[in-house]
Amino acid sequence: MNSSVVTYKLKPYTVIEFIASNSDCGAYSNAGENAFVTLLKVNIESNYRDANFGVVELAGLMQMSTSSLARKVSEITGCAPAKLILEHRLQMACYLLSKSDEPVKNIAWLTGFHAHASFSRCFTKAYNMSPSEYREAQDINKHWAVYWRVPISMPEAIVLLNHARQYSWLHKLLIFALSEKHNHTESIPQLCKLLNTTPSTLNRKLKGLYPITSAKLIRDLRLQYASELLCSSATITEAAVTAGFFDHSHFCHSFKNAFGTFPSLYKLKDKGEMPVSWLKNNLLEEMVK
Repeated sequence: MNSSVVTYKLKPYTVIEFIASNSDCGAYSNAGENAFVTLLKVNIESNYRDANFGVVELAGLMQMSTSSLARKVSEITGCAPAKLILEHRLQMACYLLSKSDEPVKNIAWLTGFHAHASFSRCFTKAYNMSPSEYREAQDINKHWAVYWRVPISMPEAIVLLNHARQYSWLHKLLIFALSEKHNHTESIPQLCKLLNTTPSTLNRKLKGLYPITSAKLIRDLRLQYASELLCSSATITEAAVTAGFFDHSHFCHSFKNAFGTFPSLYKLKDKGEMPVSWLKNNLLEEMVK
């Protein structure tokens, strides 16, 4: 193993942030809990690279029995100590996958996994994609500033969702774009009113992420959503209206420009992958939480 791989400056991800996000109260009730969580953080972040570091070793560093540690951590976070260790390892793996060119097997070793296979299995279970697919999504994230195309792929949908989590205005824009309530031809004025902004300001913000206008983003996402509905047995009229198109001829013309064929002849290559439907479901689920 090349020793230079351990010299990357790791992202300052904090175990405390993860604990707070899993805590019922979102904060620590007293100074004793705060000191406990701080020590827990230091011990996990200092030892996660060691593949032999686990709950037993963490309990020893905390000067507690494994049962006492599990009980205390569960009281504060609602999860087990093993989950905290695994979560931190996976977060560090995400950072190295996006910021370095290290082979995936090296990243598995760097983040405390005994074997590449177990790392890939844990990563895929946590993020619904393999480490290699995650790295591909990060490449898309970097290069999307210079291109945009439809249909978007699942990794690209994941990038959109991640951006929506970072920017509340984009989250609202995407929810609006995939809403059944808004006519495509009336979208931009309504959207700008919702966001309390102007079309030019919105386009400037959007072009900081993708080289397109808000009108094109909305149209393209709705067209792909319609294409996915067509492959779920919806009629052309149902797909058009559900996706926000209320003019049949306009919908068919726009669809042909985007996909090279009319809706009546369209067949999705992979009916099992529907990125925009997945994106919409995740955005709506996060609104409910």
